[in-house]
Amino acid sequence: MEFLRGVRVNENTPFQFMLMLPVGLKNGVEEMASLNRTSFSQEIMAALEDKYLRVNAGGATGVDTRVLLWLGCASGIH
Repeated sequence: MEFLRGVRVNENTPFQFMLMLPVGLKNGVEEMASLNRTSFSQEIMAALEDKYLRVNAGGATGVDTRVLLWLGCASGIH
């Protein structure tokens, strides 16, 4: 359990931040969100999960996932 600006957070606590995107990328995300009938945020989350949590299919989460991703990248496996 961590504290962020005095608020207790865990893995399931949503984290808000400002994200600046080039207009073309923003339009692409909006278009995909519309086609997939999802929100802009859900589309970004799906892309991030696909890239960074793809190891998670085996049940690894959190630190396990980061270690496995690091090992995969270090050995040339992507």
